[in-house]
Formats: sequence, C-alpha cells, structure tokens
Amino acid sequence: MDNLIINALQHTPTGGEVKISVTRGNDTLRMTVSDTGNGIPETIRDNLFEPFASDRAGGTGLGLAMAREIIEAHGGSIRVAPCAKGATLEMDLPWRAS
Repeated sequence: MDNLIINALQHTPTGGEVKISVTRGNDTLRMTVSDTGNGIPETIRDNLFEPFASDRAGGTGLGLAMAREIIEAHGGSIRVAPCAKGATLEMDLPWRAS
C-alpha cells in the first residue's frame, strides 16, 4: 500500500488529489489508490508490474514489481483499473474474519 500511495503522490501535480479506499467483500479486501495525475503511459501499461518499468525520471521501476510479488505471495492480485483521469490501481487480498 505504501508503494502505491508514494507512486500516486509522485505522479500527482500540486493541487491534485490522491484517494484511498478500502472495501470488503465476503472473502476479499479491495484496496484502491487513485490519483489525478497524467495517467499511465501506454508504452509501459502492459509491463507496469514488471521490474524496471518506469516513466518517472530517477524511478527504478522496482516498486510496483515488488508490490505485485508481495500481494501475490499473500494470495492476492493487483491491476490497473479503468478511470477517466489519472490512474487507479486496485489490489485484492483474501479476507477472513478473525
């Protein structure tokens, strides 16, 4: 979650917005991070979660790759969700009531 928030902040201009939401289904927790930046360029969209995929000057392209590995190790998934402006990333994690 930390990495998604940092990325959103880095790609959102001054005066823009970053929104974080969490919803719970019967067996899934969905966390969403949306921003009002320029969105994800088509040139890296298909490889966004692969190592070294970045369009940000000075970016290593490792943050989202590591996030994907951690999420998948916990039985979850991450994806780019459709949005009108900026970028929206959703991650789903298994949810069990304790």
